[in-house]
Amino acid sequence: MESGNKYDPETGGHKPDTKLVFECWANVTSNGVQRNVEAFGNYNLNTKTIRLAENINFNWSFLLIGNDSTHWIKKFETPTLKVKSFQVEWSYGNES
Repeated sequence: MESGNKYDPETGGHKPDTKLVFECWANVTSNGVQRNVEAFGNYNLNTKTIRLAENINFNWSFLLIGNDSTHWIKKFETPTLKVKSFQVEWSYGNES
């Protein structure tokens, strides 16, 4: 979750101070053009479907996939009986 801002002397700007609140395995699928048009009405989006085997019962600001530092934000949840599934959209790029 994001909490506060830190000054970065290298870039001369502020960046969010973040902390890891949960880590788990997930099935990650990139959504194609057809899925983006059906779900969001826009073909020019970078979205993914995330399926978790474990439930998360708290609010979160963004998620990271693997070792990539790209932030993904939740667009909407898809309720299923067996797994927690939701759509995420690319938020902003590397913070390095």
